[in-house]
Amino acid sequence: PNVMDRYEFDLGKLSSWVDEGISPVVLNQFQVRYDPHTNSIVYPVRDADGNILVIGSRTLDPDWKTKGLRKYVYLSKWGANTVLWGLWENKQAIRNNKEIIVFEGAKSVMKCNTWGICNTVAALTSALNEHQLRILIGLGCNVVIAFDKGVNVWKDATVRKLRHFTNVSAIVDDCD
Repeated sequence: PNVMDRYEFDLGKLSSWVDEGISPVVLNQFQVRYDPHTNSIVYPVRDADGNILVIGSRTLDPDWKTKGLRKYVYLSKWGANTVLWGLWENKQAIRNNKEIIVFEGAKSVMKCNTWGICNTVAALTSALNEHQLRILIGLGCNVVIAFDKGVNVWKDATVRKLRHFTNVSAIVDDCD
């Protein structure tokens, strides 16, 4: 049984992500669901073999800041930072393109998939770690880092290390 089956695929509750440009087909592809008990959007974090390591959760509470809630949480600490989110689903497109685009967040990956750009993954943070470095080296393809505005990827020691093994470039948002 798939642990994600305990959650609902409720497009009404997932509408905020649909409104941001993620298609229902892609939400379903990545098994994005709704958890009525926590009023949050949940999604699996898989390893490169498709095994679910942990479940990510994004609160839908509009007052999350004033209540002191975290916007994104993982239902277990173990495993979230040892993977590149979306690699399982997008591995073939990455191989075909011989290039991988690394975003910070899962929503960016799903938006790209909606647009037909499927050679993407998410680090789920604003810096690469040693686990992710090994995965990227093992893929043997060019790497494009597309982290959020204000993140200087060239200051990241892991990115500098990665440049010894493959071509690395960055998409930098410098718009005001």
